[in-house]
Amino acid sequence: MEQLTSFTPPAPEAALARPGLSSLLAEVTSLGPLTGREKVPQVVAWLQSAPSTEENGKELLVLLDADAFAGLSDEHGRPLKLEALLALLRMGYPWALQVKPEDLAWLREQQRPYWRRHWKGLLVLGLWTALTLEVAYFTLPLWMWW
Repeated sequence: MEQLTSFTPPAPEAALARPGLSSLLAEVTSLGPLTGREKVPQVVAWLQSAPSTEENGKELLVLLDADAFAGLSDEHGRPLKLEALLALLRMGYPWALQVKPEDLAWLREQQRPYWRRHWKGLLVLGLWTALTLEVAYFTLPLWMWW
């Protein structure tokens, strides 16, 4: 009969050696704007697949409080702070309750469509265009006669 040896199951994929968010952000900022852009998709992937653990929640809250995501954006131009806030909200209780009200207001503002965020500028642009066309329409016949 065969001797049974102790069996240790393999580690699940989530528990495999995965770099922390702090170390990824440190790499992105230390490499500079051109070289660091290559690491941004890893940060986004980390944020989108972050499990709801106490360690991840605390790390995200500390990084948001330190404004570590300032000036960083993904390849589509969306700020990484947006992804971090969404990751915290996806984690649910108690992490979603610890998001600052200012950050929630910023998140709502970022999720609005472009024309709703900049409606005053678009209105002025439309009025300016209409005025220019009207002036051109009424003065063009005068230019043609001279």
